[in-house]
Amino acid sequence: MAELIVIDGPESGREFTLRADQTLGRLQANDIPIHDAKMSRKNTRIFRQGKHWVIQDLGSKNGTWLNGESIEAERLEDGDEIRVGETLFRFAISATSPEGPAGLAEVSKATQAGSRRGGGAVSERALSFSKWSDVEQTRTSFFSLRQDLSQRDAGFRFLVFLGVLLVAVGIFFLIQFLIAGAD
Repeated sequence: MAELIVIDGPESGREFTLRADQTLGRLQANDIPIHDAKMSRKNTRIFRQGKHWVIQDLGSKNGTWLNGESIEAERLEDGDEIRVGETLFRFAISATSPEGPAGLAEVSKATQAGSRRGGGAVSERALSFSKWSDVEQTRTSFFSLRQDLSQRDAGFRFLVFLGVLLVAVGIFFLIQFLIAGAD
């Protein structure tokens, strides 16, 4: 059995038992949702490859860090520390689990081809909205949009601002036209 243990960050103390394949990020739709504003919507993937574990960045802006180094895809070993956003995890393998603390096989080139610098990944954060499945959550699409925009570059944020401004001006003139027509 393998686990991710949050050792520092917004959800410190939480533990997650890992399945064969899961994603983590700030969206509730992830297998491991973490409420961390510095984390991408869908930031990182952790999966089994054979009887070993692999971590892969999913093209996130702030990246995925393994033992203090930025990674695209790497093997995981018992005790590794993973930083995603402002959250620090420890990867732990139970000594009685079938995968044990044995060394891990090399990550395949196919896995690395889809990673951030490999050129094959398409960002999952592309202004898509999803409903928050957790009933306790009161977050809206505007909250998601604000968090997504905070991870974009200044040029993109300016274009969004310009679009919102043009819509507001258009609504203003439409109201003025309707008021003038009513007189």
